[in-house]
Amino acid sequence: MKLNVMGVVLAGGLSSRFGSPKPFAKTQGKFFYEFAVEAISSLVDETIVVTNEGLQDQFINRGVSCLVDVSMFRQQGPLAGLYTAMEHREADWYIVVPSDLPRMTTAVFTELKANACPSCDAIIPMVNEVAEPLVGLYAAQVKPVIKRQLKGGKRSVHKMLNELRVRYVRFDDAEAFQNINTPADYECMERED
Repeated sequence: MKLNVMGVVLAGGLSSRFGSPKPFAKTQGKFFYEFAVEAISSLVDETIVVTNEGLQDQFINRGVSCLVDVSMFRQQGPLAGLYTAMEHREADWYIVVPSDLPRMTTAVFTELKANACPSCDAIIPMVNEVAEPLVGLYAAQVKPVIKRQLKGGKRSVHKMLNELRVRYVRFDDAEAFQNINTPADYECMERED
């Protein structure tokens, strides 16, 4: 039986440290969010961008399928973005990637997906002994756990992992997981490329 896999690009942050909307920053002639979409598109049945109200029109004007966080959890961080996707799109698994990882690759998600198992709630990369839960696969049964966390005011994705059956997959190359948070991060990346 074929499993239905939904791609979720998290692009709802306010980018306050960056100074402008990170999903629309450019490198190598492409927007950051396009790298995220490309990294997962061949592995999913559909991809949705979860964003904030201020950016929704910019995505729609580019023909990108997007959602705004459900009103109950608006501006509550990445968990709210994942919950929103689960609330609006039914799937067996959700592949999640933030829009501020322009070096993310399909190979990372291919490896994660290969480790999916029926007894797992989440498949999460470990890079330099640190879990990277904003990049990963989450099973549909995680939705009530996320809702309970958010209703309790708990927004930490790391802490939620303690409630789940997680399979961790080790990655040696940290470059794909380098997120761009500040103009200095961006300038450093541009110099390296």
